[in-house]
Amino acid sequence: MSAISPRQNWEQDDFYLELPAGGRSDIPVTRMAVTYFLLVPLVLFAVHGGFSFEHSSWNSDLGAFGGKMAVVTTEAEAMRDRLQTAVALTFCLAAMAAYMRSLVGFAQTMPLMVVLPIYAMGSALWSQGPGTSLRSGISLLVTTLFAFYLAEKFSQRQQMELLTVVGACIAAGSVIMAVVWPQIGLDHQLHEGALQGLFTQKNACAEATLFLLTPAFALPAAGRYGQMLRALYIVLCLSIIVMTQSRTGWVVTLTYFGFAGCLRVLRRFGRRDLLPLAALLFGAAGALAVAVLSYPVLVLSLLGRSGSFSGRLQIWGAIVASILRRPLGGYGFDAFWSMLNGEATRVFSATGWVVTSAHSGFLNVALELGLVGLALVALTLVQACRHAMAAFRPGHSEYVDWCIEIVFLTIVYNLDERTLMAPQYLPWILYIVACIGLRRAAYGDEGALDTEVAADEAQEVACRISR
Repeated sequence: MSAISPRQNWEQDDFYLELPAGGRSDIPVTRMAVTYFLLVPLVLFAVHGGFSFEHSSWNSDLGAFGGKMAVVTTEAEAMRDRLQTAVALTFCLAAMAAYMRSLVGFAQTMPLMVVLPIYAMGSALWSQGPGTSLRSGISLLVTTLFAFYLAEKFSQRQQMELLTVVGACIAAGSVIMAVVWPQIGLDHQLHEGALQGLFTQKNACAEATLFLLTPAFALPAAGRYGQMLRALYIVLCLSIIVMTQSRTGWVVTLTYFGFAGCLRVLRRFGRRDLLPLAALLFGAAGALAVAVLSYPVLVLSLLGRSGSFSGRLQIWGAIVASILRRPLGGYGFDAFWSMLNGEATRVFSATGWVVTSAHSGFLNVALELGLVGLALVALTLVQACRHAMAAFRPGHSEYVDWCIEIVFLTIVYNLDERTLMAPQYLPWILYIVACIGLRRAAYGDEGALDTEVAADEAQEVACRISR
Protein backbone atom coordinates (compact mmCIF):
# COMPACT_ATOMS: atom_id res chain seq x y z
CA MET A 1 0.00 0.00 0.00
CA SER A 2 1.37 3.40 -0.91
CA ALA A 3 2.24 5.94 1.75
CA ILE A 4 -0.39 8.47 2.75
CA SER A 5 0.43 12.09 2.01
CA PRO A 6 -0.02 14.47 5.00
CA ARG A 7 -2.51 16.49 3.00
CA GLN A 8 -4.19 13.69 1.07
CA ASN A 9 -7.88 14.07 0.33
CA TRP A 10 -9.97 10.92 0.22
CA GLU A 11 -13.54 10.94 -0.93
CA GLN A 12 -15.54 7.72 -0.93
CA ASP A 13 -19.26 7.21 -0.24
CA ASP A 14 -19.57 10.86 0.85
CA PHE A 15 -16.83 10.33 3.43
CA TYR A 16 -14.26 13.11 3.46
CA LEU A 17 -10.88 13.11 5.17
CA GLU A 18 -8.20 15.75 5.22
CA LEU A 19 -4.92 15.45 7.06
CA PRO A 20 -3.43 18.90 7.66
CA ALA A 21 0.17 19.50 8.69
CA GLY A 22 1.01 17.54 11.81
CA GLY A 23 -1.28 14.61 10.98
CA ARG A 24 -4.54 15.69 12.62
CA SER A 25 -7.58 14.63 10.61
CA ASP A 26 -10.09 17.38 9.86
CA ILE A 27 -13.22 15.25 9.59
CA PRO A 28 -16.46 17.15 10.33
CA VAL A 29 -17.29 16.46 13.97
CA THR A 30 -20.77 15.21 13.08
CA ARG A 31 -19.06 12.22 11.42
CA MET A 32 -16.91 11.41 14.45
CA ALA A 33 -18.21 8.94 17.03
CA VAL A 34 -16.28 10.69 19.80
CA THR A 35 -18.44 13.79 19.29
CA TYR A 36 -21.56 12.05 20.56
CA PHE A 37 -19.58 10.52 23.42
CA LEU A 38 -18.34 13.97 24.48
CA LEU A 39 -21.81 15.51 24.29
CA VAL A 40 -22.60 13.97 27.68
CA PRO A 41 -19.93 15.84 29.69
CA LEU A 42 -20.06 18.98 27.52
CA VAL A 43 -23.82 19.45 27.98
CA LEU A 44 -23.49 18.83 31.72
CA PHE A 45 -20.66 21.35 31.88
CA ALA A 46 -22.71 23.87 29.89
CA VAL A 47 -25.56 23.78 32.45
CA HIS A 48 -22.99 23.73 35.27
CA GLY A 49 -23.87 20.24 36.46
CA GLY A 50 -27.61 20.60 37.09
CA PHE A 51 -30.73 20.93 34.94
CA SER A 52 -33.77 23.07 35.70
CA PHE A 53 -36.11 20.06 35.78
CA GLU A 54 -33.96 18.50 38.51
CA HIS A 55 -34.24 21.53 40.79
CA SER A 56 -37.75 22.78 40.20
CA SER A 57 -38.05 23.77 43.89
CA TRP A 58 -35.47 26.50 43.29
CA ASN A 59 -37.81 28.11 40.75
CA SER A 60 -40.08 29.65 43.37
CA ASP A 61 -40.61 32.74 45.48
CA LEU A 62 -38.66 31.09 48.30
CA GLY A 63 -35.76 30.39 45.98
CA ALA A 64 -35.83 33.98 44.77
CA PHE A 65 -35.78 35.44 48.26
CA GLY A 66 -33.36 33.16 50.00
CA GLY A 67 -31.22 31.77 47.23
CA LYS A 68 -30.72 28.12 46.45
CA MET A 69 -29.50 27.33 49.96
CA ALA A 70 -32.80 28.47 51.43
CA VAL A 71 -34.58 25.67 49.60
CA VAL A 72 -34.40 22.27 51.19
CA THR A 73 -32.32 19.89 49.09
CA THR A 74 -33.06 16.26 49.77
CA GLU A 75 -30.35 13.64 50.14
CA ALA A 76 -31.58 12.04 46.92
CA GLU A 77 -31.10 15.33 45.00
CA ALA A 78 -27.61 15.80 46.46
CA MET A 79 -26.71 12.22 45.54
CA ARG A 80 -28.02 12.75 42.00
CA ASP A 81 -25.89 15.89 41.57
CA ARG A 82 -22.78 14.05 42.79
CA LEU A 83 -23.56 11.14 40.48
CA GLN A 84 -23.93 13.45 37.46
CA THR A 85 -20.61 15.08 38.26
CA ALA A 86 -18.98 11.67 38.56
CA VAL A 87 -20.48 10.58 35.22
CA ALA A 88 -19.25 13.72 33.44
CA LEU A 89 -15.73 13.38 34.85
CA THR A 90 -15.67 9.65 34.06
CA PHE A 91 -16.55 10.39 30.43
CA CYS A 92 -13.72 12.94 30.32
CA LEU A 93 -11.20 10.52 31.79
CA ALA A 94 -12.32 7.77 29.41
CA ALA A 95 -11.84 10.05 26.41
CA MET A 96 -8.41 11.17 27.62
CA ALA A 97 -7.13 7.77 28.75
CA ALA A 98 -5.34 6.86 25.51
CA TYR A 99 -3.65 10.27 25.32
CA MET A 100 -2.92 10.91 29.01
CA ARG A 101 0.87 10.73 28.72
CA SER A 102 0.99 13.17 25.82
CA LEU A 103 -1.57 15.46 27.48
CA VAL A 104 0.50 15.70 30.66
CA GLY A 105 3.52 16.66 28.56
CA PHE A 106 1.45 19.12 26.56
CA ALA A 107 0.03 20.70 29.74
CA GLN A 108 3.56 21.39 30.96
CA THR A 109 3.94 23.93 28.16
CA MET A 110 1.41 26.09 30.06
CA PRO A 111 2.34 25.48 33.71
CA LEU A 112 0.14 28.25 35.11
CA MET A 113 -3.00 26.45 33.96
CA VAL A 114 -1.86 23.33 35.82
CA VAL A 115 -0.76 25.20 38.93
CA LEU A 116 -4.26 26.64 39.44
CA PRO A 117 -6.08 23.32 40.11
CA ILE A 118 -3.11 22.01 42.12
CA TYR A 119 -3.21 25.13 44.29
CA ALA A 120 -7.00 24.70 44.59
CA MET A 121 -6.50 21.15 45.88
CA GLY A 122 -3.78 22.36 48.22
CA SER A 123 -6.18 24.90 49.74
CA ALA A 124 -7.81 21.95 51.51
CA LEU A 125 -5.00 22.31 54.07
CA TRP A 126 -6.46 25.59 55.36
CA SER A 127 -10.00 25.41 53.98
CA GLN A 128 -13.07 25.78 56.17
CA GLY A 129 -14.41 22.80 54.20
CA PRO A 130 -11.36 20.59 53.45
CA GLY A 131 -13.30 17.76 51.81
CA THR A 132 -15.17 20.13 49.52
CA SER A 133 -11.98 21.91 48.47
CA LEU A 134 -10.17 18.66 47.73
CA ARG A 135 -13.05 17.18 45.69
CA SER A 136 -13.65 20.39 43.74
CA GLY A 137 -9.91 20.80 43.17
CA ILE A 138 -9.67 17.30 41.71
CA SER A 139 -12.67 18.07 39.50
CA LEU A 140 -10.99 21.28 38.34
CA LEU A 141 -7.81 19.36 37.50
CA VAL A 142 -9.74 16.83 35.39
CA THR A 143 -11.61 19.56 33.50
CA THR A 144 -8.33 21.44 32.97
CA LEU A 145 -6.75 18.35 31.38
CA PHE A 146 -9.98 17.93 29.40
CA ALA A 147 -9.49 21.42 27.96
CA PHE A 148 -5.98 20.41 26.87
CA TYR A 149 -7.48 17.27 25.34
CA LEU A 150 -9.98 19.29 23.29
CA ALA A 151 -7.21 21.59 22.04
CA GLU A 152 -4.95 18.63 21.26
CA LYS A 153 -7.37 16.11 19.79
CA PHE A 154 -9.46 18.45 17.63
CA SER A 155 -8.38 20.84 14.92
CA GLN A 156 -9.32 24.51 15.10
CA ARG A 157 -12.36 23.99 12.90
CA GLN A 158 -13.42 20.88 14.79
CA GLN A 159 -13.26 22.70 18.12
CA MET A 160 -15.68 25.34 16.90
CA GLU A 161 -17.91 22.79 15.19
CA LEU A 162 -18.10 20.74 18.38
CA LEU A 163 -19.18 23.79 20.36
CA THR A 164 -21.91 24.65 17.86
CA VAL A 165 -23.24 21.09 18.15
CA VAL A 166 -23.32 21.47 21.94
CA GLY A 167 -24.93 24.89 21.56
CA ALA A 168 -27.60 23.52 19.22
CA CYS A 169 -28.47 20.81 21.76
CA ILE A 170 -28.64 23.34 24.60
CA ALA A 171 -30.66 25.87 22.60
CA ALA A 172 -33.14 23.31 21.28
CA GLY A 173 -33.53 21.75 24.73
CA SER A 174 -34.12 25.15 26.33
CA VAL A 175 -36.81 26.10 23.82
CA ILE A 176 -38.54 22.73 24.21
CA MET A 177 -38.42 23.05 28.00
CA ALA A 178 -39.98 26.52 27.86
CA VAL A 179 -42.74 25.49 25.46
CA VAL A 180 -43.61 22.02 26.74
CA TRP A 181 -42.90 22.55 30.47
CA PRO A 182 -43.23 26.31 31.09
CA GLN A 183 -43.50 25.73 34.83
CA ILE A 184 -39.85 24.63 34.69
CA GLY A 185 -38.46 26.27 31.54
CA LEU A 186 -39.65 29.76 32.51
CA ASP A 187 -38.56 31.80 35.51
CA HIS A 188 -41.14 32.03 38.31
CA GLN A 189 -38.93 33.86 40.78
CA LEU A 190 -38.41 37.62 40.59
CA HIS A 191 -38.70 37.77 36.78
CA GLU A 192 -41.92 36.02 35.90
CA GLY A 193 -41.91 34.58 32.40
CA ALA A 194 -38.20 35.00 31.68
CA LEU A 195 -36.70 32.05 29.84
CA GLN A 196 -34.28 29.85 31.74
CA GLY A 197 -34.66 26.67 29.66
CA LEU A 198 -32.41 23.84 30.80
CA PHE A 199 -30.67 26.10 33.31
CA THR A 200 -31.50 26.74 36.94
CA GLN A 201 -31.29 30.51 36.48
CA LYS A 202 -31.93 32.94 33.62
CA ASN A 203 -28.57 34.72 33.88
CA ALA A 204 -26.77 31.38 33.61
CA CYS A 205 -28.82 30.60 30.50
CA ALA A 206 -27.84 33.87 28.81
CA GLU A 207 -24.19 33.47 29.82
CA ALA A 208 -23.69 29.93 28.53
CA THR A 209 -25.69 30.65 25.35
CA LEU A 210 -23.48 33.63 24.51
CA PHE A 211 -20.28 31.60 24.96
CA LEU A 212 -21.71 28.86 22.73
CA LEU A 213 -22.81 31.44 20.14
CA THR A 214 -19.31 32.84 19.55
CA PRO A 215 -17.88 30.07 17.31
CA ALA A 216 -20.72 30.54 14.81
CA PHE A 217 -19.23 33.89 13.74
CA ALA A 218 -15.72 32.48 13.28
CA LEU A 219 -16.64 29.17 11.68
CA PRO A 220 -16.95 29.40 7.87
CA ALA A 221 -20.11 27.77 6.55
CA ALA A 222 -19.78 25.37 3.63
CA GLY A 223 -22.44 25.83 0.96
CA ARG A 224 -25.89 27.38 1.07
CA TYR A 225 -27.25 24.71 3.40
CA GLY A 226 -24.46 25.34 5.88
CA GLN A 227 -25.04 29.08 5.75
CA MET A 228 -28.76 28.58 6.44
CA LEU A 229 -28.00 26.35 9.42
CA ARG A 230 -25.53 28.86 10.81
CA ALA A 231 -28.00 31.73 10.40
CA LEU A 232 -30.70 29.69 12.13
CA TYR A 233 -28.33 28.85 14.98
CA ILE A 234 -27.36 32.51 15.46
CA VAL A 235 -30.99 33.68 15.44
CA LEU A 236 -31.99 30.94 17.90
CA CYS A 237 -29.18 31.77 20.35
CA LEU A 238 -29.83 35.52 20.17
CA SER A 239 -33.56 34.95 20.68
CA ILE A 240 -32.84 32.89 23.79
CA ILE A 241 -30.56 35.61 25.19
CA VAL A 242 -33.27 38.22 24.61
CA MET A 243 -36.01 36.07 26.16
CA THR A 244 -33.97 35.44 29.31
CA GLN A 245 -34.53 39.10 30.21
CA SER A 246 -31.02 39.05 31.67
CA ARG A 247 -29.82 42.65 31.68
CA THR A 248 -26.25 41.45 32.25
CA GLY A 249 -26.59 39.07 29.31
CA TRP A 250 -27.93 41.83 27.06
CA VAL A 251 -25.15 44.27 27.96
CA VAL A 252 -22.37 41.70 27.59
CA THR A 253 -23.82 40.52 24.25
CA LEU A 254 -23.86 44.06 22.87
CA THR A 255 -20.35 44.62 24.24
CA TYR A 256 -19.21 41.39 22.59
CA PHE A 257 -20.59 42.44 19.20
CA GLY A 258 -18.82 45.79 19.50
CA PHE A 259 -15.53 44.13 20.42
CA ALA A 260 -15.84 41.46 17.69
CA GLY A 261 -16.62 44.17 15.14
CA CYS A 262 -13.51 46.09 16.16
CA LEU A 263 -11.39 42.95 15.75
CA ARG A 264 -12.75 42.45 12.22
CA VAL A 265 -11.90 46.04 11.36
CA LEU A 266 -8.42 45.96 12.89
CA ARG A 267 -7.41 42.78 11.07
CA ARG A 268 -7.63 44.72 7.78
CA PHE A 269 -4.76 46.97 8.78
CA GLY A 270 -1.03 46.39 9.09
CA ARG A 271 0.90 46.54 12.33
CA ARG A 272 1.96 50.15 11.75
CA ASP A 273 -1.65 51.27 11.51
CA LEU A 274 -2.84 49.28 14.53
CA LEU A 275 -1.32 51.58 17.16
CA PRO A 276 -3.22 54.78 16.24
CA LEU A 277 -6.41 52.79 15.67
CA ALA A 278 -6.04 51.08 19.04
CA ALA A 279 -5.45 54.49 20.67
CA LEU A 280 -8.64 55.76 19.06
CA LEU A 281 -10.63 52.78 20.32
CA PHE A 282 -9.21 53.11 23.83
CA GLY A 283 -10.09 56.79 23.77
CA ALA A 284 -13.67 55.99 22.81
CA ALA A 285 -13.84 53.36 25.56
CA GLY A 286 -12.45 55.88 28.05
CA ALA A 287 -15.05 58.48 27.03
CA LEU A 288 -17.78 55.88 27.52
CA ALA A 289 -16.40 55.00 30.95
CA VAL A 290 -16.36 58.68 31.94
CA ALA A 291 -19.99 59.03 30.82
CA VAL A 292 -21.00 55.99 32.87
CA LEU A 293 -19.20 57.31 35.96
CA SER A 294 -20.63 60.82 35.49
CA TYR A 295 -24.23 59.70 34.96
CA PRO A 296 -24.51 56.31 36.68
CA VAL A 297 -28.16 56.64 37.65
CA LEU A 298 -29.21 57.40 34.07
CA VAL A 299 -27.19 54.50 32.66
CA LEU A 300 -28.46 52.05 35.27
CA SER A 301 -32.07 53.14 34.73
CA LEU A 302 -31.68 52.41 31.02
CA LEU A 303 -30.48 48.91 31.93
CA GLY A 304 -33.29 48.36 34.42
CA ARG A 305 -30.89 48.39 37.39
CA SER A 306 -31.04 50.24 40.68
CA GLY A 307 -28.27 52.52 41.91
CA SER A 308 -26.91 49.66 44.03
CA PHE A 309 -26.55 47.33 41.02
CA SER A 310 -29.46 45.20 42.29
CA GLY A 311 -27.82 44.85 45.70
CA ARG A 312 -24.40 43.95 44.34
CA LEU A 313 -22.60 46.89 46.00
CA GLN A 314 -23.80 45.66 49.37
CA ILE A 315 -22.66 42.12 48.58
CA TRP A 316 -19.26 43.28 47.31
CA GLY A 317 -18.68 45.36 50.44
CA ALA A 318 -19.39 42.41 52.71
CA ILE A 319 -17.18 40.13 50.60
CA VAL A 320 -14.23 42.55 50.64
CA ALA A 321 -14.49 42.60 54.44
CA SER A 322 -14.30 38.80 54.48
CA ILE A 323 -11.32 38.80 52.11
CA LEU A 324 -9.43 41.15 54.40
CA ARG A 325 -9.83 38.67 57.26
CA ARG A 326 -7.94 36.02 55.24
CA PRO A 327 -6.13 37.96 52.52
CA LEU A 328 -3.45 35.48 51.44
CA GLY A 329 -4.97 32.00 51.17
CA GLY A 330 -8.71 32.65 51.41
CA TYR A 331 -11.26 30.24 52.86
CA GLY A 332 -10.63 27.24 50.63
CA PHE A 333 -11.55 26.44 47.06
CA ASP A 334 -15.31 26.12 46.52
CA ALA A 335 -15.84 26.01 50.31
CA PHE A 336 -16.99 29.52 51.16
CA TRP A 337 -20.58 29.35 49.93
CA SER A 338 -21.10 25.69 50.80
CA MET A 339 -20.57 26.19 54.55
CA LEU A 340 -23.64 27.71 56.20
CA ASN A 341 -21.83 27.89 59.53
CA GLY A 342 -18.63 29.45 58.18
CA GLU A 343 -17.54 32.92 57.17
CA ALA A 344 -20.45 33.15 54.71
CA THR A 345 -22.80 33.81 57.64
CA ARG A 346 -21.16 37.23 58.03
CA VAL A 347 -22.11 38.03 54.43
CA PHE A 348 -25.66 36.78 55.05
CA SER A 349 -25.95 39.05 58.09
CA ALA A 350 -24.53 42.08 56.29
CA THR A 351 -26.81 41.75 53.26
CA GLY A 352 -29.95 40.48 54.98
CA TRP A 353 -30.45 37.42 52.77
CA VAL A 354 -28.77 34.15 51.84
CA VAL A 355 -26.20 35.08 49.18
CA THR A 356 -24.90 32.20 47.07
CA SER A 357 -22.44 34.03 44.82
CA ALA A 358 -19.92 36.85 44.99
CA HIS A 359 -21.36 38.26 41.72
CA SER A 360 -17.78 38.73 40.58
CA GLY A 361 -15.41 36.01 39.46
CA PHE A 362 -12.37 38.01 40.57
CA LEU A 363 -13.74 38.59 44.06
CA ASN A 364 -14.78 34.94 44.29
CA VAL A 365 -11.22 33.77 43.52
CA ALA A 366 -9.82 36.14 46.16
CA LEU A 367 -12.46 34.91 48.61
CA GLU A 368 -11.66 31.23 48.12
CA LEU A 369 -7.93 31.27 47.26
CA GLY A 370 -6.81 34.64 48.55
CA LEU A 371 -4.67 37.22 46.82
CA VAL A 372 -2.21 34.46 45.86
CA GLY A 373 -4.91 32.69 43.83
CA LEU A 374 -6.09 35.97 42.33
CA ALA A 375 -2.50 36.79 41.28
CA LEU A 376 -2.18 33.40 39.55
CA VAL A 377 -5.42 33.96 37.61
CA ALA A 378 -4.30 37.49 36.71
CA LEU A 379 -1.03 36.07 35.34
CA THR A 380 -2.97 33.75 33.01
CA LEU A 381 -4.92 36.77 31.73
CA VAL A 382 -1.73 38.79 31.21
CA GLN A 383 -0.16 35.85 29.40
CA ALA A 384 -3.26 35.44 27.21
CA CYS A 385 -3.24 39.14 26.30
CA ARG A 386 0.47 39.01 25.46
CA HIS A 387 -0.05 36.00 23.21
CA ALA A 388 -3.08 37.68 21.62
CA MET A 389 -1.00 40.71 20.69
CA ALA A 390 1.67 38.49 19.15
CA ALA A 391 -0.90 36.36 17.29
CA PHE A 392 -2.84 39.35 15.94
CA ARG A 393 -0.68 39.66 12.88
CA PRO A 394 -1.84 40.37 9.31
CA GLY A 395 -3.51 37.34 7.78
CA HIS A 396 -4.26 35.62 11.09
CA SER A 397 -7.10 33.10 11.16
CA GLU A 398 -10.67 33.55 12.33
CA TYR A 399 -9.83 31.04 15.04
CA VAL A 400 -7.42 33.55 16.59
CA ASP A 401 -10.21 36.13 16.66
CA TRP A 402 -12.47 33.59 18.37
CA CYS A 403 -9.83 32.85 21.03
CA ILE A 404 -9.39 36.57 21.71
CA GLU A 405 -13.16 36.97 22.00
CA ILE A 406 -13.37 34.15 24.56
CA VAL A 407 -10.68 35.82 26.68
CA PHE A 408 -12.53 39.13 26.35
CA LEU A 409 -15.85 37.56 27.42
CA THR A 410 -14.11 35.91 30.37
CA ILE A 411 -12.81 39.26 31.60
CA VAL A 412 -16.10 41.10 31.08
CA TYR A 413 -18.38 38.44 32.53
CA ASN A 414 -16.29 38.02 35.66
CA LEU A 415 -16.86 41.64 36.57
CA ASP A 416 -20.45 40.70 37.47
CA GLU A 417 -20.69 36.89 37.33
CA ARG A 418 -18.34 33.95 37.82
CA THR A 419 -16.66 31.72 35.26
CA LEU A 420 -13.07 31.87 36.57
CA MET A 421 -12.00 28.54 38.06
CA ALA A 422 -15.60 27.35 38.18
CA PRO A 423 -15.55 23.53 38.54
CA GLN A 424 -17.37 21.63 35.79
CA TYR A 425 -18.29 24.79 33.90
CA LEU A 426 -17.87 25.08 30.14
CA PRO A 427 -16.86 28.79 29.94
CA TRP A 428 -13.79 28.06 32.09
CA ILE A 429 -12.87 25.15 29.83
CA LEU A 430 -13.26 27.41 26.80
CA TYR A 431 -10.99 30.00 28.41
CA ILE A 432 -8.22 27.40 28.76
CA VAL A 433 -8.75 26.23 25.16
CA ALA A 434 -8.55 29.86 23.98
CA CYS A 435 -5.33 30.47 25.93
CA ILE A 436 -3.82 27.36 24.34
CA GLY A 437 -4.89 28.49 20.89
CA LEU A 438 -3.40 31.96 21.38
CA ARG A 439 -0.12 30.54 22.62
CA ARG A 440 0.14 28.28 19.59
CA ALA A 441 -0.67 31.13 17.23
CA ALA A 442 1.83 33.43 18.94
CA TYR A 443 4.62 30.87 18.53
CA GLY A 444 3.55 29.92 15.03
CA ASP A 445 2.53 26.33 15.78
CA GLU A 446 -1.26 26.55 15.46
CA GLY A 447 -1.31 23.18 13.76
CA ALA A 448 1.17 21.48 16.12
CA LEU A 449 0.19 18.09 17.44
CA ASP A 450 1.94 15.69 19.72
CA THR A 451 3.62 12.93 17.73
CA GLU A 452 1.88 10.19 19.68
CA VAL A 453 -1.56 11.61 18.96
CA ALA A 454 -0.61 12.24 15.33
CA ALA A 455 0.49 8.64 14.91
CA ASP A 456 -2.80 7.36 16.33
CA GLU A 457 -4.78 9.61 13.97
CA ALA A 458 -2.75 8.54 10.93
CA GLN A 459 -3.18 4.87 11.81
CA GLU A 460 -6.93 5.32 12.18
CA VAL A 461 -7.19 7.00 8.76
CA ALA A 462 -5.03 4.31 7.16
CA CYS A 463 -7.30 1.59 8.51
CA ARG A 464 -10.38 3.31 7.13
CA ILE A 465 -8.83 3.76 3.71
CA SER A 466 -7.61 0.14 3.58
CA ARG A 467 -11.20 -1.04 4.11
